[in-house]
Amino acid sequence: MRTVNKVILIGNVTKEPYMKTTAGDKKIALFTVATNRYYRDAAGENQSEAEYTNCIAWGVLAERCEQFLTKGKLVYIE
Repeated sequence: MRTVNKVILIGNVTKEPYMKTTAGDKKIALFTVATNRYYRDAAGENQSEAEYTNCIAWGVLAERCEQFLTKGKLVYIE
């Protein structure tokens, strides 16, 4: 059976992307995005918790990440 997984993140970049190059000269950008999760605890109090998601971009998209992403930048990732 086939399945589909889709993730949409809106958050802030935690630090400058780390750039790598493969043996075939293909660029890779590694970066982390911080998002906030809001929920109500057992006592009914509103709580907020930060979640960190590691992201990887390849090729031309990695080059764009290197060019435009900086620490604190708000990003939308799908």
